[in-house]
Amino acid sequence: MRGVSATRNNIIIWGVDNDSNYISIPYHNKKDSWTTMLVEWLPDKGEGIYIINNKEKGVFTSNKRPVFLSDVVYMGGKVDNEKLLSGAISAFEVYESVERTPDNIKDLIIRGQLV
Repeated sequence: MRGVSATRNNIIIWGVDNDSNYISIPYHNKKDSWTTMLVEWLPDKGEGIYIINNKEKGVFTSNKRPVFLSDVVYMGGKVDNEKLLSGAISAFEVYESVERTPDNIKDLIIRGQLV
């Protein structure tokens, strides 16, 4: 499984090669504010990166599963329809590649979404 979820105090990235299959990043999103996040999984290379608001950056070890195991995408909820989104998503973009995205392209994507 791959994905991103959030609580009031953490952003969770799923699809990580560790015992829990995720990493939890401490983060506080102020009420009525936007968060822009870019996550990149490269399972063939075992790499992953994240960038939050073009400021906080980190790396993780991606699990080896294919990027897309299903043709279904859940936005703001889970498969069992529990814990649905309480908020808004202004944009969601998906790109598929086996190579790491060049930094200048990542920068364009992030700057284009920052509010």
